Amino acid sequence: MAKKKRPAEAPEPEQLVFPYQLRVGDIIDDDGKRADVVERPTTASGGGKMTRAWVRYEDGAKSKALWDIWQTLLVVRRSAA
Repeated sequence: MAKKKRPAEAPEPEQLVFPYQLRVGDIIDDDGKRADVVERPTTASGGGKMTRAWVRYEDGAKSKALWDIWQTLLVVRRSAA
């Protein structure tokens, strides 16, 4: 007898992720400011305890953002939205 497949669940638009799990195109809600990730995250320190990524804020400013590796971020994935 064949197994029944579960119906695919729709991905949640908002997710909590670690900084190293960011993808290009993710929208971050960082202290009330929304920012678009424009480059892949990289390790910022020798011990791998910080993550850095280039982000573009709503006003068009592009800057480098740093997070602790264990910090969680509220992210909206474009594939889910």
